[in-house]
Amino acid sequence: MNFTGVRRNVSQEGTLRLMVDEKGKPAIFPTIRDAMVFAASLGFQRREKRELDTKTKLIEAEVFERNEESMTFLFALALAELGGSEILKEAQDASMIVQVFEEYAAGGLAIIEEWQQNTPSPENIVESLIAFLKAEGYIAV
Repeated sequence: MNFTGVRRNVSQEGTLRLMVDEKGKPAIFPTIRDAMVFAASLGFQRREKRELDTKTKLIEAEVFERNEESMTFLFALALAELGGSEILKEAQDASMIVQVFEEYAAGGLAIIEEWQQNTPSPENIVESLIAFLKAEGYIAV
């Protein structure tokens, strides 16, 4: 697939950074790519898409291309959203595949931000996510 990368909202950067392992602090995901895949899956499950803001940051395409599972997820998400395999065969539609992912990731991050704001310790994203994933019935721990 020929694409330049995946964009994310600058306004959601703080939430992403809380979810990613940096400098030994407790985190959920090893990379921003992995956090975005989680956010996109949550956004898709809740049918929450958001258009990107005018200010975005780019994750270079090779960050996704080096990870087969992430690429598979991009294709599977586009297939589920767009409802036909023809789009996956056409290289010129790479922008549509990436856009579906970007919009669901932004929607999922908005859900996570809402969860985080409604928790007793919003600075602890790990506890916030676990509490809300339990409350929503996504996990049983």
